[in-house]
Amino acid sequence: QGDAEQVGRAQDQGEAGPDRAADPRLGRAFPILGRAVPLAEPKKITPAEAWRMVGEGRAPVFLDTRNPRHWEQSEHQIPNSLRIWRMELEEGIAEGEDAEVPRGRPLVTYCNCHYEHSSTRAALILEEYDFTDIHILVGGIKAWQEAGLPLEKK
Repeated sequence: QGDAEQVGRAQDQGEAGPDRAADPRLGRAFPILGRAVPLAEPKKITPAEAWRMVGEGRAPVFLDTRNPRHWEQSEHQIPNSLRIWRMELEEGIAEGEDAEVPRGRPLVTYCNCHYEHSSTRAALILEEYDFTDIHILVGGIKAWQEAGLPLEKK
């Protein structure tokens, strides 16, 4: 199906409208400014690519979007990660001095889900707030650990 047809079907089902775009990949509609259009998916990167960003001095911000249960069960995180569960992410995007998520730096979202579910949803939320250099860590923290990359105790 084409994107326009999927958006039209979502509008018929009450999932999208003039101020919400249906995203067929995630099965929900997202608020947008203006009109209903499908959102572009942020770039997926491997742990090696994310680590290369660190080595190149790009200073990416790693956003740990694991749900509270997965967070509690884990002893580690990617070094210097910003811990914001995706369900609380919009609170961390405040403007000015209250902003937890910095602008002007690459963002790498990661989780512990199959198929990067939470980190993808978090990346799409960041897109809605005009963040542009967003990356989803393929395989999440498990892939990072399996690649032998540094971890730190929480």
